[in-house]
Amino acid sequence: MRKLADIEKAVIVYKFYKQEKSYLNSFKIAFPDKWNKYTKGSLKSAVSTWKNSPEIKEFEKELYKEFKLLAIRTFPELLPNQNEERKGNQEEGNQEETFLNNLVNFQDINEFLAYCEKQANLLTDEKEKQFYLKTLADLLRFKENDKGTEEIQRFYIPLNCCKCPLYMNETKEK
Repeated sequence: MRKLADIEKAVIVYKFYKQEKSYLNSFKIAFPDKWNKYTKGSLKSAVSTWKNSPEIKEFEKELYKEFKLLAIRTFPELLPNQNEERKGNQEEGNQEETFLNNLVNFQDINEFLAYCEKQANLLTDEKEKQFYLKTLADLLRFKENDKGTEEIQRFYIPLNCCKCPLYMNETKEK
């Protein structure tokens, strides 16, 4: 695994901070001498290869973990409520780990789906439950799958010569 250059790390942090979805600007900043040599199609391919590289994925995972820890230290009131005696006995690391497990990365589709499923199962208010179920259906694209099953299929059987309009017209004229 190659080591990321400092500029690559910086652009990923900046992208994370700005909450940009596209990696194109990050790639252009990280590789100012390379990006203008690509055609439009090959640039997209190069950006995709770069963003899906194990080095970038691992750095983003570590960055997200650091962000969670910073959030814990900055906003300790976000820690889950616990009994006072349990709170006194737990170390700060255990509280942080509990909090980390409760945070959801909404940019990861699998975590987002799991969160929506959990909410739909826990909620008792039907209106809110329907919202999460609709969100799940949209994310899983259930509606698109249903459209494929409604397709009309037609089958035609061949006509015998004596029933064919062309044959009948030809034989009547003679």
